[in-house]
Amino acid sequence: MPGKSMKRANGTGSVFKLKGRRRKPWAVKVTAGFDKSGKQKFLYLGYYTKKEEASATLLQHQITPLTKRA
Repeated sequence: MPGKSMKRANGTGSVFKLKGRRRKPWAVKVTAGFDKSGKQKFLYLGYYTKKEEASATLLQHQITPLTKRA
């Protein structure tokens, strides 16, 4: 029985489902740094049709980051 997925560690990014009926409802985002006022800036890594694809992308990003964090 599928249940709720486990919480990820701090700073590892997130995989979440977007609202509405979409072709690619799963999104992946990571923190890209902070602006001058201290507000977090996010970088979306992509949108996917399946949660497993999104999780795999986030895992791949943790191994070899696509961008440098500010």
